[in-house]
Amino acid sequence: MEERMQMYLQTFIDNLFPVFYVQADLPQYEKKVALCQETLSIYNTMSLETVHKLEPKTWDMLLSSLLNAANYLVLSESNSESPLVKDVIDPVLAVLFRAFVRCQSACAPPWDALHSVVVNWLHIPFTIKRWRATLIEVTHELIERIYEPTGDGSNTV
Repeated sequence: MEERMQMYLQTFIDNLFPVFYVQADLPQYEKKVALCQETLSIYNTMSLETVHKLEPKTWDMLLSSLLNAANYLVLSESNSESPLVKDVIDPVLAVLFRAFVRCQSACAPPWDALHSVVVNWLHIPFTIKRWRATLIEVTHELIERIYEPTGDGSNTV
């Protein structure tokens, strides 16, 4: 991508980070959740559809933004029964973990940064469940890509 597009994406990522400062007791909670979900959808699309086009600096910003948002949310709400977990935290974790795995093919993701944050979540069951679910999803996607029928009745492997 051209340099201006990278700058646009970086600015976009940076400016949308505050969207994730949400609490379950806020007025207009549903609207805030919808805004978080839309932002996550955009972040997810960025990491899915432009995986080889994002520059390393843009990837770093995307991963850092997701990591900071997830850390803030997880540490602010460790009660797994809270609507915030289902509505916002679980989707943020899903996009974060998938983006780290996807980034591997385009850049060297900051695994040390992820580790230093996630190690503080090990006592919170929903974070472990999300990591496990994400790894299973990614594994299934990989299996489908590797063993996908080619159209002529044969497999790609």
